[in-house]
Amino acid sequence: MKRQWEERLSSVDTLEQEMQRVKETFASKVKHLTEEKHTAEEQAQSLLSKLRSCDDAFRQQLEAKERSHDDVIRQLRQERQAEVDLANRKVVEVEEEMRQLLLEAAAEKRTTEARMQKLARAFHEVQDGMSG
Repeated sequence: MKRQWEERLSSVDTLEQEMQRVKETFASKVKHLTEEKHTAEEQAQSLLSKLRSCDDAFRQQLEAKERSHDDVIRQLRQERQAEVDLANRKVVEVEEEMRQLLLEAAAEKRTTEARMQKLARAFHEVQDGMSG
């Protein structure tokens, strides 16, 4: 009987040792998995931070390019408006020159017509004087 008790005690000791080893292994695995989880969370946070940083940098570059393009468009509009204004001024100048030329031509026409009438009268007077 003593031997049975010794065997049982030995079995219990073996079971306790096995149980202790299983607990330690389990605790080690839990610790290892917890550390992996913590490391993964840190890496995820780091990657999110880098992603946000890249996103911010990209947005800044995009906004800078948009501002640059807006500036170029504004400059081009100003240049085109200046060209249109210059062209309009030239049109006004040419129209004014044309008016002046038309006025001068009309005045010259009146002068020429007056001379022609004077010559015609003089010619009639000469004809009348020769026939009379």
